[in-house]
Amino acid sequence: MSPELIWIEMARLVETSTAWEVRFRRYDRLIDSGLSCEEAAQIVAQSEADALLMLAARAETERQAA
Repeated sequence: MSPELIWIEMARLVETSTAWEVRFRRYDRLIDSGLSCEEAAQIVAQSEADALLMLAARAETERQAA
């Protein structure tokens, strides 16, 4: 089992926030579309990483503008 899949499955047991629910729905939709659990977990993890990078870039831009 991939580290990403383990991370998502453990979080599913612990967390019930809206953000996690969105991740799980995305994960479930990817599996329903025919991807393996590992592939779906990697896509969800990458999507989260991309979102964090965009937020960091926006914060840096705002910091430089101030």
